Amino acid sequence: VLIYGVQMWFFAPYGQWLGRKCKKVRQIGILRGICIGLTYHLGSLAFGSAILAVMRFLYFALSLMFKQMQAQAGPDQNRVVAAAAGCCLCCLRCWENVVRYFNKMAYIVICMNSQNFCSAAGTVVGIVASEFA
Repeated sequence: VLIYGVQMWFFAPYGQWLGRKCKKVRQIGILRGICIGLTYHLGSLAFGSAILAVMRFLYFALSLMFKQMQAQAGPDQNRVVAAAAGCCLCCLRCWENVVRYFNKMAYIVICMNSQNFCSAAGTVVGIVASEFA
């Protein structure tokens, strides 16, 4: 919503007001951003949130299984299995942070270009890949 207000200000044309050059911006940009987000992009917002919810659920389920394994095995647990489970938890947390970053950038592309979530995520992946290449 805030991004929509900033985008409206950035792309607003210049005009004259009391003899000064200033941007012609509506005063209710944030409210308009809320209305447009809820009207046109609610599905994209829900899809991005659902992806994060699935990632969080996977992390929760895997950590629960890891804790159950530790409680049942006691002090004579298999160290290799514990290390593998810890690595899986670490990788899943890292992947969740990457998905969270891409979600945030995809929401910005949705706001700027009025795309759906999948095409906005593809745009973000292309931009990030071009920065690393």
